[in-house]
Amino acid sequence: IGKLAAFANAPAFETVPDITAEAVRSSGDPMSHRYTETVSGQGLTVELVWEKLEAPRALELTPDQVGTGEHIMFTLLVPAHDAQILVNGRALSGKLGTRVQAGYETTTAFLYFSETWIIPPEVT
Repeated sequence: IGKLAAFANAPAFETVPDITAEAVRSSGDPMSHRYTETVSGQGLTVELVWEKLEAPRALELTPDQVGTGEHIMFTLLVPAHDAQILVNGRALSGKLGTRVQAGYETTTAFLYFSETWIIPPEVT
């Protein structure tokens, strides 16, 4: 994760403490309008919420299309038009941005299912 630009240069990424997860759960249906993932432990509960979901798309991304620039990635992309992060029930501030993934204009809120990274062999 540290190789991905969104995290590698984020000041919080270097100082975030390790917290043991005591419970992890998913709810909703990624083929529906709402999906959530919740992780809790040591008095902290973080809920990730994706809403207004689009139909899923199967993607094959080449190294020039991924954050590390080093791997091929196969995944099922489910874009969302609304999302939020709740920490102990309180919503964090922020808004969605736009981005292009494999030629599709979408938002910065999305789900990846069955994400598989393959490191291609060196070409000589």
